[in-house]
Amino acid sequence: IIAVHGLGSNVDWPWTLKDDEKPVNWLRDLDMLPAKVLKSRIIVYNYESRWHADAPKTRLQLCGEELIHSVHSFRGSTSNRPIVFVGHSPGGNVIVHVSSCDCPRCAFIR
Repeated sequence: IIAVHGLGSNVDWPWTLKDDEKPVNWLRDLDMLPAKVLKSRIIVYNYESRWHADAPKTRLQLCGEELIHSVHSFRGSTSNRPIVFVGHSPGGNVIVHVSSCDCPRCAFIR
């Protein structure tokens, strides 16, 4: 499972319930998603997503290409395992780029 955050976010914000007493991250807390998908690896993909002052000059397409490279490098010998992408806000657009890529490096998605 690969989670991709949206613009102006980070790897924790979109997946965490903001509770002052006990914040809950549904991707990381052991009684949340990890309890339901015991044999799965849950990772988050981080990219520079500031959109206000001093924002980087990048496109979602580039973020998608970097995600492809990262996943390809990370998977190694586990390329037969399925991938589930979860996107928050424009993070979904990054995933769309990955799923529509037809280059040979993207064969692991098909």
